[in-house]
Amino acid sequence: MKLLATNNTAINIVFQNLNGYELPSNAQNVDLLDLPDGFGLNDLYKDGYLRTLYDSGDVSLWFENEYRIESDCSIGEHQKDPLSYNYKTELLNGYWYTPEFTIIDEGEKVGTLSKTEYYRNYIDESNKGELVLIVEEDYIIDDSDPSLFYTQRPAIEREKTWSLVYLNGDVNEVKVKRKKKKYNTRRKSHIEGVRRRKNVEEQLIDNVALAGILSGTMTDQNDAFDKLVGLQQSHENAFATWINSGRGTLYDDIANDTTHIWLDDTIPDNATNQSMIPWMIGKTFKNYIVEKLKGNIK
Repeated sequence: MKLLATNNTAINIVFQNLNGYELPSNAQNVDLLDLPDGFGLNDLYKDGYLRTLYDSGDVSLWFENEYRIESDCSIGEHQKDPLSYNYKTELLNGYWYTPEFTIIDEGEKVGTLSKTEYYRNYIDESNKGELVLIVEEDYIIDDSDPSLFYTQRPAIEREKTWSLVYLNGDVNEVKVKRKKKKYNTRRKSHIEGVRRRKNVEEQLIDNVALAGILSGTMTDQNDAFDKLVGLQQSHENAFATWINSGRGTLYDDIANDTTHIWLDDTIPDNATNQSMIPWMIGKTFKNYIVEKLKGNIK
C-alpha cells in the first residue's frame, strides 16, 4: 500500500513502501521516508511522534489504492492492511467475488483444494472478469503406511497462502499472508478426510458422466444421472462408509457388481476421447471407478 499523510498546514509526509512512487503535483515541504517491506498501519502507530500527530487530528491519513480488493472493501480512509480484509464479509454493498476452485485429482493429495481464484464481474468460464485474490493451499499427507490407498491417508498439516492482485493485474507474490493448520486431533483429521473424499466422488461423477456420453454408454446427462444414482443407491451403505473413513467394502462391491451392466463397457480409443478423457481410454467403467475411489487415477 502507498500511505500518504498531510496536516492542515499542507506539510506532506509520504511513506514509500515501493520504488518509483511519484508525488502529487501539489505536494509541498515533502519529507520522503524509506520503509522496509511489509510496513503497515501498525508500524505507523508504533512511532510515537506520528501517533501523536494522528491522535491530535492535525494529520489526516489515506491510502492510494494499489490492489483491486481495496476499492471493493472500504470507503475513505483505509484502516488496515489489504491482506487483512475479509473478502467474504467486508465487501461493500453490491460487490461480490466468484470463486474458481482447483482440486487435485489424483495421487497422494487427491481431493485437496490446491487453489481458489476470486474474480469480480464474473460471467462464465470465457468471461471471468478481473482476478482479485488468489488463495493457495498446500497439504502434508501422512504417508507412513504405504498399504493405505491415497484416499485413506490422513492429512497432517495445511499451509494456506493469500496473494493480492495489483490494479494492473500483476500478482504480488512477495508480500503474502500465510497461515498453517495442523490436523492434530482425530476430529480435525476426520473432517478433512470426509471433505477430500466427497471431492473425489464429485470428480468421479463428472468424469463417468462425460465418458459415458462420449462413448455412447449413456444417451445424455439425464441418463448419466439416472445410472450413477442407481449405482450409488445399490451400494448406499458402502459409499457412506467410504466417505466417512476411506475404508469398507466399496472397492470390492463395485468390482464384483453384476447388476449394472454398463460398468463392463470399455471406454473406446477415438479422437474425441483422446482429447477429453485420455486417462480413461481402454478401461471399463468398473475399473476406472475402483481406481478413482482409491485416488490412483484422474
